[in-house]
Amino acid sequence: MADVLLDGSYGEGGGQILRTALALSLATGQSLEVVNIRAGRKKPGLAAQHLGAVNAAQAISNASVEGASLGSQTLRFAPGRVVPGSHSFNIGTAGSALLLFQTIFVPLAVASAPSTATITGGTHVPWSPPFEYVSEVFLRAAETTGLCATLSMEACGFYPQGGGRIVAEVRPTTHVRPVLAEHRGELVGVRGVVGLANLPEQIAHRMQDYALQALRAAGISARIEIALRQSPGPGCYIVLVAEYQGCVAGFSSLGERGKRAEIVAQDAVGQLLAFHATGACVDSHLADQLLLPAALSAGESRFTVSRVTQHLVTNAWTIGRFLPVKVSISGEIGQPGTVVCRPS
Repeated sequence: MADVLLDGSYGEGGGQILRTALALSLATGQSLEVVNIRAGRKKPGLAAQHLGAVNAAQAISNASVEGASLGSQTLRFAPGRVVPGSHSFNIGTAGSALLLFQTIFVPLAVASAPSTATITGGTHVPWSPPFEYVSEVFLRAAETTGLCATLSMEACGFYPQGGGRIVAEVRPTTHVRPVLAEHRGELVGVRGVVGLANLPEQIAHRMQDYALQALRAAGISARIEIALRQSPGPGCYIVLVAEYQGCVAGFSSLGERGKRAEIVAQDAVGQLLAFHATGACVDSHLADQLLLPAALSAGESRFTVSRVTQHLVTNAWTIGRFLPVKVSISGEIGQPGTVVCRPS
């Protein structure tokens, strides 16, 4: 019988439960069984990107695994000791390379030696963080806890072709510090990038111009560069990073067929302005990602979030099944709140 049994349909009921559970299984050495994986989804069970995360977790720990197949709704995972070093993973589709990285990042960071992971898949795809968000927002926040890595991108991968490639250099740590982010201070600046591959360059200029004008109208100056990317397929995106005295937050939007460049930019600007109005330190996407280092630290973590999400609540539940911590979340779903994580 596994040390931890999880119902994968709980709460948000998506792939985040599986990714968090795999990371904690690796970090704590506890065996895991997940049932009802993505049970409420249109196509339930393991999709290619979830299977990629399972295979990566197995590879870095010589784990014993049952149920690792497309469509499987039950998975049994018994990890061995995490093996640092050089690893390479290919999702084989446009499944998110960044979500796979986040699955193995913490276990590799608390291992005994540095690691390099090369991951092929999607870098800018729906329902997942883009490369620049992970490299400039998530990893900046993680570094304050002692978890350190650098990311480089050798190619962009858009849906449906994929084919993007990232390289992660993970440095080991022996001590995870709490997440402390309650007061963000003044806005220092906003910077951004419009990425484009295999599309007319004027699309990127329209996105850049709209974002700069919309931010200027709100009293915020920004620097936004245009980056022409290498990619097997066409695609475009915008990522905005807001730097405050005490924190950093990120906002993004992907282009898609039939969606005007100005609307793509408007989506990202709207997210930034909505966050700015709350006074919180942590954006809604970063909050559930920070719970993992918060739970692994020996002290109390406390941070303000711009919007409480079902992802955050579900991740707190998942973490509580592995670790003796208490996560308190003030605020209703969809509203600003404060997260406190302390050893129980």
